[in-house]
Amino acid sequence: MSGTATSGPHRLLPMALVIYLIAGFVVTDLYLPSLPAIARDFGTSDTMVQASLALFLLGFALGNLVFGPLSDRHGRRPILIIGGLGFLAATLACAIAPTAESFVLARLAQGGMVASVTVVVQTLVRELYDDTKVVKVMALITMVEAVSPALAPVAGAEIALAFDWRANFWVVLIAGAAALALVVRIAPESLPPERRSHNDLMGVLATYVRLAGRWNLMAPLLAAGFVFGGLMLYLTVAPFYFIDTLGLGERDFAIAQFVCVLCYVAGLMVTSRLSDKVRLSLLIGAGFASAAIGGLGMVASALVFADHALTVTIPFAIFAFGIGLALAPLITEALSADPRATGTVAAIIGVVTIGCAFIGSVLAASAYDGGALSMAWPLAVTALIAVGLFASKPKARMAPAE
Repeated sequence: MSGTATSGPHRLLPMALVIYLIAGFVVTDLYLPSLPAIARDFGTSDTMVQASLALFLLGFALGNLVFGPLSDRHGRRPILIIGGLGFLAATLACAIAPTAESFVLARLAQGGMVASVTVVVQTLVRELYDDTKVVKVMALITMVEAVSPALAPVAGAEIALAFDWRANFWVVLIAGAAALALVVRIAPESLPPERRSHNDLMGVLATYVRLAGRWNLMAPLLAAGFVFGGLMLYLTVAPFYFIDTLGLGERDFAIAQFVCVLCYVAGLMVTSRLSDKVRLSLLIGAGFASAAIGGLGMVASALVFADHALTVTIPFAIFAFGIGLALAPLITEALSADPRATGTVAAIIGVVTIGCAFIGSVLAASAYDGGALSMAWPLAVTALIAVGLFASKPKARMAPAE
């Protein structure tokens, strides 16, 4: 599809959108090395600070449900502006939060507003560019999604060591404000009034219910959700394991996180090379199998060896490789499930994966006791459930609903 402007989108728009997305992506991982320091600063429990990540994910999941239909009904630019300003306000609230409770609530709001960033940017790209260009822009976005979790903790650790944990949110606020101002200035409206949805609330809910009732769609999405739950389970408690249990520093955790995300990127690269040579279902199945091996391997490692950085890092790297292997083909299949409701399917993907990540984060906070085993067995359970869910998917290829 082409954009609504006759001259085409501004040549700087793809880069502006990517920079704006970075601000949204890094708020999940940038502050992770500082979680123990935040708990000490507020004089609160580790569980309270861990809730800031869980509620961020909850807000993100719910925000997908809200901003997707709103942008279909009212256009992309209004949601871009309103959601962007909301994101900046929530980030400011995180930076100046006087108490742990206000910080956690600000993170909930921040998660909800980040959903507007991801929803609008992806739809803008799809609607403004032709098929050749959109693939290139989406590839750039995918690379940013893959690399941000690796680089954000490293950058966050250095920022926190040089200043304090609040500086992470000031950096996001400044970068996000600059990127939003540029995007608003050069991004055209990509959804003309005649193509906007006229569904009321009941119509939107009916579409969600119809798609949620299709097991050939929901089984693989729930499987992906559970491995994301395992991912967020690890990220919620790993900083405390590295810093409090092992006595290492923020930089050590950031480096370990960097290695694991590189394994995730390696899985993405393998999928990219093999996607036109083997069936997508084989790549997805191999990815879930790798995640299960990583989860069970962490349990075995925790039972056999003493607490050590490698006790969890090596098995989790295998788990992360599996996510990278399975994720892209799984989403590709899911988005082809119903061409009449691709936007709604995209919202469901976000809700299921991020919703399960929220559950994983809550489970981690309740199960973790300071040792590797309390991190390992929930990770293994989520991976095994994912394998079972994917195996339960009907064998026939997903097809549009009648």
